[in-house]
Amino acid sequence: MQWSSNTKPSLYTPGEDLGENRIYSCLVISPASRVISGFRTIKELLESERDAIKAHRSLYVNGKILHRDISPANIIITNPETANGFKGMFIDLDLAKVRDSEPSGARHRTGTMQFMTVEVLRKMGHTYRHDLESFFHVLLWMCARQAWSNGFAGRQSPPEDSLLRGWKIGSFKNIAGIKWCHMIVNGLEDIMEEFPEALDVVKPLCLKIRKILFPFDKDEYMNIGTHIGDPDQLYNPIIAAFNKTISEL
Repeated sequence: MQWSSNTKPSLYTPGEDLGENRIYSCLVISPASRVISGFRTIKELLESERDAIKAHRSLYVNGKILHRDISPANIIITNPETANGFKGMFIDLDLAKVRDSEPSGARHRTGTMQFMTVEVLRKMGHTYRHDLESFFHVLLWMCARQAWSNGFAGRQSPPEDSLLRGWKIGSFKNIAGIKWCHMIVNGLEDIMEEFPEALDVVKPLCLKIRKILFPFDKDEYMNIGTHIGDPDQLYNPIIAAFNKTISEL
C-alpha cells in the first residue's frame, strides 16, 4: 500500500510535539468534606447539590469564572457551620477558565464523560448552561445509580443493565445522541424508572429541571442551547425547584 502525500499513516509523527502546557498545582482544603456520592439522606443530597449550584452562580456571575468539569467527584457535602452556611460546594478548578476569555488551550473536550452535556460532546463552546446541565446529570446519576449502594434499595434490586451505561460507552457523537434522547418526553421517565422507590420524591424535581433546561419551542423542538441574557433566568428557577422539593421532605 502506498500513502499519498496528504495521508498521515499514524496518529504520531516522529518529532511531533504531543505535549500540552499544563500547570501542576496542589490545593489543600480544610475542613475535610465528603463527596456527594456519599450522601446519607435525600435531604443531604439535594441540599448539597443546591448549594453547589448557588456557589457556581457566585463564581460565574461575580467571579467571572466558568468551572467546566461538574461531576460527583467535584461536588462535596460541607458543614454549614464551617462553610459560610453552605451545605454543599464544588472543587477542582483545573479546567476552569475566565468568562468570555479566549479558548483555554486544552486540546480535548473538557469535563467528565458521563456528565458532559450534549452540546459539549458535539464540540460546542462551553457555557454556564452546560455546567447546569452537568449538575442535572449528576443528580440523575446519584438517584439512578449511586442510591442503590447508599442504603436506599430497601428490598428492591438495582437494574441489571442501567440506561446510564450509555453515558460513558461509545463515541462522543453516540453518547450525545443517547443523552439527547434521554431528555425528550419519555426518555427521562425511563431513567427515573431506575430510581429506588425511596427516591420517588425526587422525580418531580427532575421533571421540573428538564423543563427549565430543555424547553420546547413553538414547533415542539427541544432547545438545548444557551439563552442570551441574564444567567439568573436559569439559576433562579432551578434553585427554587430544589428549595420546593427540600421543603416537602
